[in-house]
Amino acid sequence: MDVIFNIGFTLACLAGAIWFLSAAARDWKARPPKPAPVAKAPESAPVSGHPNGATGEMARALGWSLGIAVLLGTLAIVVIAVTDPRKTTAEQAALLKAQRRCPPIVSVPTRPIGYPADDVLGVRAAMTWTDAEETLKCVSEDYEIKRTTLANGVTGKGRQTRPIMKAVRGQETITVAFFGSPGQERAAGVWQEKFYDVGEGPARQSVEGELVAHYGTPHETRDPAVSQRVLTWSYDPDGKPLRVKPREGTASYLLDMAGYMATGFKVAACVKNAKVDPAETPTWDGRCGLTIRAELDNAMGDQRRLARWRIVVLDQQALARYATPLRAVAAPAAQK
Repeated sequence: MDVIFNIGFTLACLAGAIWFLSAAARDWKARPPKPAPVAKAPESAPVSGHPNGATGEMARALGWSLGIAVLLGTLAIVVIAVTDPRKTTAEQAALLKAQRRCPPIVSVPTRPIGYPADDVLGVRAAMTWTDAEETLKCVSEDYEIKRTTLANGVTGKGRQTRPIMKAVRGQETITVAFFGSPGQERAAGVWQEKFYDVGEGPARQSVEGELVAHYGTPHETRDPAVSQRVLTWSYDPDGKPLRVKPREGTASYLLDMAGYMATGFKVAACVKNAKVDPAETPTWDGRCGLTIRAELDNAMGDQRRLARWRIVVLDQQALARYATPLRAVAAPAAQK
């Protein structure tokens, strides 16, 4: 609507300028020839060169003035519209979006059928920096993506930093941790965090429902505090749940339940490695695969709405695959 209004206003201004200038031009052509100078009587009044007298002279001058003013005003509006940085930025964003291929072509294979959801807004483990950036830009061009570094406890004293991608859009932040040899880094962990102003947070059940719809039914749900809810999903390296609660009434229920309880220690170890704060260095366990942990924090004074929620999706096998070679490189440097 703004574009249509601007075009209409500009055309109206141009039409007005053309009308005023054409009227002034016709008046100029119709002017009588300048009479030869004659001696004037002292008592005679000034003679106007316009057939309508002094009034015609004023009308012609007014027509020229208005025409030129409207023409210059229209020119100024056009210049401002063309050089407006906001419009230029919007046009550039639209051009980039038109040139961007969505969904993007990435260097990792598609998720196998039956494998659990292992992404945050499409960003998955083993993606390169370009893969992750293009994927997020396909979600929204509004993401402001920056490269930063964090202390890296994985590689010891030899390499104290690891590349981190931070994509910010309003009160939402996507963080992607990369590991691997310089120039060959791959993503291993993805975080998403979103804050809400007081009284503007969504219902907790709504956000929890969206997480369940994407990642499936949580393997464990806890309420460690009145104002917090924690959801976890734990898989083995093959993408199967680390443990499944047996059904009551089966012949092997007691034996299955004993195995279920014993597996709890392994599940706890896997979940502990998935830290919801991206500033903390993630760790891995060879018995663990994909681990997802979500924390939903209720708003103060309203337990039905959220003040913040955050989630981490960590592929511990990918982390081990990309970070282990760095330890071998860092070990000799640490001994110096």
